[in-house]
Amino acid sequence: MNFLKKILGKVDDATPAEPIFPKENFSIFQLKMPDGFAIATVNTAYKNYQNKKCYPFLVGIDLEVLEKNSNGHPGEIEGQRLNEIQTDFEELLKQQQTVHSVAQVTRYGARDVMIYIDKPVFSEKAVTGFCNNSRKERKMLLSVQRDESWKSVSIFFNSDKVVGKPGL
Repeated sequence: MNFLKKILGKVDDATPAEPIFPKENFSIFQLKMPDGFAIATVNTAYKNYQNKKCYPFLVGIDLEVLEKNSNGHPGEIEGQRLNEIQTDFEELLKQQQTVHSVAQVTRYGARDVMIYIDKPVFSEKAVTGFCNNSRKERKMLLSVQRDESWKSVSIFFNSDKVVGKPGL
């Protein structure tokens, strides 16, 4: 490695190592929340993911649940619609960056989606169009923040610290 550094100069530490995507290993957690319980679906294969520093931006989507049961969670059709919105947004993001969908949390009246990307570069027109179209149907919040250590999802990788229990 030192030899390569001498020849090439500084080696880019932000180049992801293979595999770019870990194998999927989903866990479901039931979480205690102030307004009831939440269900978190987390790809725990990202727990020891070696490329976290290469994908330092957290994209958060907060979607309103319109058709909800007594727990405030979506029924089957509403759950499918929320999944479609998430998939459509991920496809939009994939046009310009690498996308790592790590977790989704369904709580009373809302679903939060947590996606990590390599760079916060978006087609303003495409994202605005997507958000405006989605907001015709339901409330939606979109945020992008720097989270190099993936702190926002780290609690899910330490199940002893999750307030709730794994599985259902």
